[in-house]
Amino acid sequence: MTQELEQVVMARVHRIHTLRHMCSATACKAYGLVLFAVGLLSSVSVASVYANMPSLTTPSALGKFYLNALLQTELLVKGLVLGIVVATVMLVLDVFHHTPRTTSPLAHA
Repeated sequence: MTQELEQVVMARVHRIHTLRHMCSATACKAYGLVLFAVGLLSSVSVASVYANMPSLTTPSALGKFYLNALLQTELLVKGLVLGIVVATVMLVLDVFHHTPRTTSPLAHA
């Protein structure tokens, strides 16, 4: 009887632990980034973008192409791109903020 109770309690503890990680702030930012990316991919023809894109050897033409493409597109696509940029910046900052910093062993001497 106590072993069954222990298994039930430990299963609940494991479930809560998993849900806490799935609902963390970092995870929610990653989910948002994925949602924005899926929305963008469903509303933009990636094949057409690649077909019209200038060569990668000319970075200035590539920058102008993407700037003009963004300025001349629908408001939904602009919002999705903005969402991707904001979510990416927030996620990167969150990852760097929570990354443990290692110190040199000589610093403690």
